[in-house]
Amino acid sequence: MKEEGYRKILDFFSGTFPDEDEGALLKRIANFAASLVNAERATIFLLTEDMDYLSAEAALGVESSNFRIAKMHGIAGYVLRTGETLVIDDAYKDERFYSEIDKKTGYRTESVICVPMVRRDGARIGVIEALNSRRKAFSQEDKNLLEVLAKQALVVILGMRRYDYLSKITRSLREEKGRLLSRLKHQFGVEAIIGVSEQVQNIRETILKVADTDSTVLITGETGTGKELVARALHYESKRATNEFVVVNCVALPESLLEAELFGVERGVATGVEERVGRVESAAGGTLFLDEIGDMAPSMQARLLRVLQERKVSRLGSTTERPVDVRFIAATNRNLEKLVSEGKFREDLYYRLHIIEIHIPPLRERISDIEPLALHFLSEAAERLGKRVFGISESALSLLKRQKWEGNVRQLRNEIERAIIFAEKEQLDIADFPRLVAASEEPTRKISDLNLRKNREEMEQKLIEKALERANGNKKRAASLLGISREALRKKLRKYRIREPKGDDK
Repeated sequence: MKEEGYRKILDFFSGTFPDEDEGALLKRIANFAASLVNAERATIFLLTEDMDYLSAEAALGVESSNFRIAKMHGIAGYVLRTGETLVIDDAYKDERFYSEIDKKTGYRTESVICVPMVRRDGARIGVIEALNSRRKAFSQEDKNLLEVLAKQALVVILGMRRYDYLSKITRSLREEKGRLLSRLKHQFGVEAIIGVSEQVQNIRETILKVADTDSTVLITGETGTGKELVARALHYESKRATNEFVVVNCVALPESLLEAELFGVERGVATGVEERVGRVESAAGGTLFLDEIGDMAPSMQARLLRVLQERKVSRLGSTTERPVDVRFIAATNRNLEKLVSEGKFREDLYYRLHIIEIHIPPLRERISDIEPLALHFLSEAAERLGKRVFGISESALSLLKRQKWEGNVRQLRNEIERAIIFAEKEQLDIADFPRLVAASEEPTRKISDLNLRKNREEMEQKLIEKALERANGNKKRAASLLGISREALRKKLRKYRIREPKGDDK
């Protein structure tokens, strides 16, 4: 009989499933515990998270298992506290018996067997309790069987809780990864490419079309047009977005250092040299952005071509080739076709890089992008610098649109930031861009005094005088041309001691 009971326990736990819900499994264990010792009722009590109560997580023979008792109460509380198994033949004669549950359920308990569930570290997490309405219903063998059952049940319960915990952590990490990826896409994806021109819209569309391919992309355009921004958008709109985006400036390092930087160094290649992973390997699963590719030395071009062809890299001092899964994006402000014809750039490498080309036009060829870019840079810089500047006047925007922008978007960003730093009003005005005004109206003028405040005030005075001249002395119209109020104009007239005209001021 004893062996049969153990075999039943073994068969029962062999049939449990890891994906079963904890409540259903506990119910099955309670039912099995009752059948194992011929009990009429069985309950699994587990300690609550606050460690104050025993909660009936599963019960056989009770309409609702949703009840709990203080951990100090009853036979269950005693067994939990002491870790001692109890077999009681006459419950109502035992002072530890908690009769309130019988009153609630209408059941008359006579025999009780209660065993603790104890972890390896000695901590007790609950008890299994079996009841019978007959006296002396449970034997020593029943006690032994229920203790074995409790040990096995504990293993399953703890395993299931660990599984649930890990599942929740995994779900949480997946959700956080999704949120992070969404933020990265917003910050670095196509949304980060500001502009309303047809050229910019075409660039965004191209990025979305080619982002998920592994084809090499060549980005061309003048200095400051935003080539790295486009490269990042290609990365963060792709399936590689969760991996590294690695940048290498091909002109920033001499040839010998660039080779080690790109391909890595094998340990022991020279005395005292430690192993170093190159940027190509660092970008595994992600994207490697080669900026200023047109300035790469011919010997380096040959090595890069081999990596692009074979998708393998060997470190300096090593004969071992390591496979690499990397998406390559290159950028240049130079005319590679001309360099190829001059023999300064490998033709085979050019065609390897030129599978897809994205050309970014200079800012002067897309004037409609200047306003949204300027407002974006204003918002960004004002927040970063803690300045209360919220807009740009029409006259200032007109000034910005008339510039040649040799430095393109980068120059525009710098001019906006400089204007915000010295701004005295909540709206940038034409007077906040003295250098641009000087470049527009007096291209040949040489400024010997570099004092910014002095030059700004001088420029502001000249602008006021010109506005009054255009307005035929009408201060209201002059103020409108300057983008300021009439009262502000009067203050500036007094400040610069400009004689007020006697023209019509209505």
